[in-house]
Amino acid sequence: MAARTSAFAFKGQSVSVSEIGEALNVATVLEGSVRKSGDRVRITAQLINVSDGFHLWSDSYDRDLTDILAIQAEISRAIVDALEVRLTSDVDAELARPVTRNVDAYNDYLRGRHFWNRRSLAAFDSAIQYFNRAVLLDPDYARAYAALAETFVLLPEYGGFSIPEALPYAKAATERALALDPDLAEAYAASGYLKNVFEWDWVGAERDYLKAIKLDPDYATAHQWYAELLCILRRWDEALAQARTAYELDPLAPAPALVYGVTLRFTGQLDDALAHFRTGLERAPDLLQALRHLAFTYIAKGDHESAAASFERLAAVHGSDPEVYRAYLAAVADSTRVPAAVEALRTSRVYGLIAKTEYLASLGQLEETLAALEQAYEEREPYLPWVNAAPQYEEMRSDPRFQSFLRKIGFEAP
Repeated sequence: MAARTSAFAFKGQSVSVSEIGEALNVATVLEGSVRKSGDRVRITAQLINVSDGFHLWSDSYDRDLTDILAIQAEISRAIVDALEVRLTSDVDAELARPVTRNVDAYNDYLRGRHFWNRRSLAAFDSAIQYFNRAVLLDPDYARAYAALAETFVLLPEYGGFSIPEALPYAKAATERALALDPDLAEAYAASGYLKNVFEWDWVGAERDYLKAIKLDPDYATAHQWYAELLCILRRWDEALAQARTAYELDPLAPAPALVYGVTLRFTGQLDDALAHFRTGLERAPDLLQALRHLAFTYIAKGDHESAAASFERLAAVHGSDPEVYRAYLAAVADSTRVPAAVEALRTSRVYGLIAKTEYLASLGQLEETLAALEQAYEEREPYLPWVNAAPQYEEMRSDPRFQSFLRKIGFEAP
C-alpha cells in the first residue's frame, strides 16, 4: 500500500490509472470524489484494477458531516471484501478503532502532515500549529501527539530548537501518545528517533523502530528512520533493505528518496544515489541535505562542474558564503590550495557543523577535523552520529584519536 504522501501527489491531476499504478508500484487504485452541501456530504469511491482498468468495486455514500470518519472505516472494509483479503486480528482491530471523533481535529492533523512532509523549518512551524490545534480540539487524539513528537525530533536538524531545547517537548508528546495508544506505530517511531539522535541509545532506538514496523509494516517513516540507524551502525545490507522499503512505500515523498540515496552513496552505488537525490529535490527543491549529498556524490565521480552547481544552490538556499564551497572544490582538485580552503572553512559560514568536519576530513586535515568534531559534540549537533558512517572519515578511522572520539559518542572503535 502506498503512503498517503505519495498517493495525494496525484490529487487534482489528469493522470491515468495505469500511470498512477506504475508510479506507486501498486496493483489497484482507489479513486473518488467528495461533495459537500451544508451539513451533508456525498462520497463516491471506486476501486480500479491497474492492469486492465476493470472496476472491482464502486459505491456512494450520503451522510451527515459528523459521520465522515465512520465512513472511512466502512469504505476500508468494503475494499477489503472486494479484494478478498483476509485481515490479521491486529489489522482488523486497527480498522475498527477511530483515530478521533472530531472532524476538525482530523482535518488539522491532515494539514499538519502535509506541512511535515515538506521538510523545512517554516513547514515544521506550520505543522506544529495544526497538530496543536488538533490536540486542543481532541485532547485524546494520540496520532496528533505522535505527529508533534515526530516534528520536535526533526527540528534540530533544520535549524530550529537545539537538541536540549527540543528534548522535553519531544519526550512529553511521545509519552502522551503512548499513554493514549500503546500500540501506535508513529509514537514508537518518534521514540526511536529520539533515542537515536538525541540520546545515542542505539539498542533502544532499534527496539522502538522494530516495534513500530511490527505495528504498521506500511509506515514508511519507521523504515526510513530505521535505515538511518542501520547506516550509522554500518550494517549496510540491512540499511539498504530498509531504505528501499521506505522508498517503495512512499516513492513520491522527498525524505525516503534522500535516505535511500545516502545509503546508496555510502555503499558506493553513486549513479543510483544521484538519481534518488534528484528525485528528492524534485519533490523538495530546497532540501539542503540532498543538495549537500548531491555535491559530494558528484565529487566522488570526478564531476566538479556539477558539484559546483549543487554547492551554489546550497549556498543560495542556506544563505551561506558560496566562496567557501568554491575554495573547497579548488582544494579537492589541487592540493596546493588546501590551506586556503581550510582557512575559508575556519572563518566562513557553511551549512552544518558536521558538514564542515566532512569537508576538512576529505582534505586530510585530521587536527582541524577533530577540533570541529569536539565543537559539534559540545553543541550536541544532531548529525554527529553519522561520523561513524560517512565515507569522508574513512582514511582517519584507524587513527587512535578518531577512534577515541567514536567511543566518546557511543560507538565501538574499529
